[in-house]
Amino acid sequence: MFTPIRDKDLILKTLKKYGIRTKYILFVGRIEPRKNITNLLKAFEYIKTKGYRELCLVIVGNQDKIFKERDLFTFIEKMRLHSDVIFTGGISEKDLCILYNGAEMLVYPAFAEGFGLPVVEAMACGTPVITSNTTALQEIAKDAAILINPCSIQEIAEGIERVLKEEELRQELSSRGLQRSKKFRWDETAKKTIAVYQEVLA
Repeated sequence: MFTPIRDKDLILKTLKKYGIRTKYILFVGRIEPRKNITNLLKAFEYIKTKGYRELCLVIVGNQDKIFKERDLFTFIEKMRLHSDVIFTGGISEKDLCILYNGAEMLVYPAFAEGFGLPVVEAMACGTPVITSNTTALQEIAKDAAILINPCSIQEIAEGIERVLKEEELRQELSSRGLQRSKKFRWDETAKKTIAVYQEVLA
């Protein structure tokens, strides 16, 4: 399902469906404090002051019903970022794949993560990734992403600006991500799971 898409008209049509401008940063995941979206917003707000006025932030995912992310919405209101931050809610995998392909990058600065599927999904689409240097995320990404300290707004912002400015870096991250994502195919997961069962049964 998650693969590079060359059909620019399809991408533009899908962006229009969600009211997205053509240049955007993408975050995918449930909206909750653990995902660290507030620090991403602060880094995004800083990047906007550097002259990237046309850039917007697209957040794909639903609000967690138990762990409310109140600071995030307070910050958006305080900094008047309503027109620059787009919440799509939950979307289909087909549209998600297209949004990965249209994005300048995926930024996934979670404080803690059991795995982090959006990182692999974005890589499989050839989208540059910025993610945390903590928990499972650094193990998944290795050298195929820019790894940042999720507590450092400066590191997140610097990573974003590098991807926006350095075309060679973008191409390198895209290429490495495509190769890295192949290690996480579902058929490989199935084979390894079966191997564990066989080892236990033996």
